[in-house]
Amino acid sequence: MKFGILFISIGIGIISYMLYNINKYMENSLELRELNSINKNCHLINIQTTMNYLIPFKEKYLIASEYKPFDLYEFHSYLNNKVYNDILYLIDIKTEKYVVIKINDFPGNVPFHPHGLSLYKKSENEYILYVINHAVDYNYEGRERIEKINVFYNNKDKEVKMYYDSSITLPNEYFLRVDSITVINEDVFYFTTNTPLPSPRGSDELSDLKSKMLYYASSLIKLSMTMLNIKQCKVYLYNNKNTFNKISAVSQSESLLNKGIAFDRRRNLLYVMRSMEKELNIYKINNEEDTQLYKTIPILYVGNNIYYDEDKDLLYIGINGKMNEFDSLVYSYKKNKNFENLGIFSGYEIIDPKNNYSINELTLFKNEFKWVSSSIQINDKNYMSSIFTKGINVCSNN
Repeated sequence: MKFGILFISIGIGIISYMLYNINKYMENSLELRELNSINKNCHLINIQTTMNYLIPFKEKYLIASEYKPFDLYEFHSYLNNKVYNDILYLIDIKTEKYVVIKINDFPGNVPFHPHGLSLYKKSENEYILYVINHAVDYNYEGRERIEKINVFYNNKDKEVKMYYDSSITLPNEYFLRVDSITVINEDVFYFTTNTPLPSPRGSDELSDLKSKMLYYASSLIKLSMTMLNIKQCKVYLYNNKNTFNKISAVSQSESLLNKGIAFDRRRNLLYVMRSMEKELNIYKINNEEDTQLYKTIPILYVGNNIYYDEDKDLLYIGINGKMNEFDSLVYSYKKNKNFENLGIFSGYEIIDPKNNYSINELTLFKNEFKWVSSSIQINDKNYMSSIFTKGINVCSNN
């Protein structure tokens, strides 16, 4: 029975691989070029690690989540060896100096691998930071968690302090890998899931034959899901006010790869990035029990994380040229090859909701910054993070 399932997976995988290469050929035929890059003056905030999410804080700082996905998902070395916890950074945008954020009272036995971030304002100097945590370790049978962290800002000494509050553990049987989060009210938020495979319980690094078979079979299933257009990723609402059903799926949110999510409080809208489909889904939040698909906006490139700036009424998206460029970067990383000279296109797109979601600005660099995760703008500067290039890229107009 087990071998039968494996052979079926392999058969589907071979067909899907052929379809994948046809799709890759078609995507390669798309011609990319730099856009607006000549008008930009860029430099790097030299932090010696890769980042995923960026969110602004008090218009003076950035909060950034360190992210090393290949330790967690490509090599799965956390199952055999201790992977050091990732961290959050607080970056002063004026001086470009940064400090590691200490989360006081955080449980010592829980791994910390932050991903999506969302900040909820309680008062002028008191906030709640919600952090998606891939809390799995070689000696900790963890799950996907949402960490709730209280944030206090002292105006007098300009000091930021964070204290662990509580955790929301998500049931494994119902969720894939959790990606991004946006908070509506305290303990009411939406989050996206993306592809769960290959299985984190099997890897090509493991010597155990059963684990290897599991890894390769799940990899083929993942490929099949993508090429056969099987949409498993969804958007979920978590509402702590509900006594029984605290978590519910948003209708018409199925996707091959849901990524960034943002809440537009002005219009009561939810923005969701569908990366594989190259679309931005917009949902109308009628109430906390009724979220309906309102509009779909095509995105020219592969969208990643998104951020809605309420003051400027603009939507910022980290973008990348082609999905197969990501495959090239992963391959080079896994084979320990230099990917500095790969022709990778990345940048950011700014969308204007009040102008019928037209493009306010589109900037695309070649080899400037490999695979942009997040893009946000403070004052006249755009800040970009990447899971391949260390540091924060800062660009302004010449």
